[in-house]
Amino acid sequence: MSRITYICYHTLQTLQHICMPHFSQAFIDLIRSNKNMRAQTQRNTWSVAVAAAAAVAVVVLVALAVLLVLLLLLVLLLLVVAVLLAVAVAVAADLVLDLLHHALLVLAVLLVLPVLLLVLLRLLVLLVLLVLVAAAAHVELLLDLVHDAGHGAAVSGYFSPRKMVEC
Repeated sequence: MSRITYICYHTLQTLQHICMPHFSQAFIDLIRSNKNMRAQTQRNTWSVAVAAAAAVAVVVLVALAVLLVLLLLLVLLLLVVAVLLAVAVAVAADLVLDLLHHALLVLAVLLVLPVLLLVLLRLLVLLVLLVLVAAAAHVELLLDLVHDAGHGAAVSGYFSPRKMVEC
């Protein structure tokens, strides 16, 4: 067997075992039938050369197919990484927004609560002032009662019709 035939034979045999058993079997059978290269005619020499060229073409096609598959796997891997990164960014953004939401709620409570307490304190002061103003007349009457009682005036005489007319 010549050196070219030997290389083609083993190349096709390797291809047969790896990925293309049906396609390369015809070339292997063709090379096996041509074991004695020196005794063959010019026609058989051309057949072996064509078979060798076909074997090289098959090797190139298989190499391109393997490269294409690797490229597709790389693209798939990049897509998976991109999706995982997008999910991670979405989860992180959701977490940050959730934390900001809670922080803004706490900030709102911390800002509104003192203002609300001041408003309530002012309302309480206004209510006390309103009660004092409304009760001032009654307090004045009570103070007059206490004053009159201190000087010995009778309480029953205080509400007499004569006194009411005097007012």
